[in-house]
Amino acid sequence: VQVSVNNLAFTQANIDDFNPNFKLQPPVRTEQDRQALIDALADNTIDCVSSDHMAIHYEEKIQGFDKALYGSVGLDTCFGLLRHATSDAIDLPTLIDILSRRSRSCFGLKIPTIEEGELSNLCLFDPDINYTCSAKHIHSTSKNSTALGHPLKGFVYGTLNKNQTLLKPN
Repeated sequence: VQVSVNNLAFTQANIDDFNPNFKLQPPVRTEQDRQALIDALADNTIDCVSSDHMAIHYEEKIQGFDKALYGSVGLDTCFGLLRHATSDAIDLPTLIDILSRRSRSCFGLKIPTIEEGELSNLCLFDPDINYTCSAKHIHSTSKNSTALGHPLKGFVYGTLNKNQTLLKPN
């Protein structure tokens, strides 16, 4: 069972201004629902979190809430949104486990190990940086993000994977 980071970070109150970036499937619900999802994630009822990354062309999102397509980009902000939304309920080691081992297990993927002869598979991040998300933090060609203008905690600098390094500016 998985949940979108958007459903853990936001509620229907975020839709009050009909921002088309919040036209999501499944839609965000009440604060009570959000807290129940966080509790279910913390007690392992929910197995993993998805970034729910869905890049939508700019012109498909500016048509107004009712005509906009569903979706929001989420790869660049998933960790920061999740850490900010769950920091009172889920400690950092558990959060890392959710985003790594638990997510990989859901898909039957091998859990990487750090051993001599193994290909690199690391994420470089600072878990304690607090910032407000702006367009400069979104590296997707599409900027339709629920995170824009919202506080995030934790910043991912990049990855080392299969002997390739991908770093992004902060």
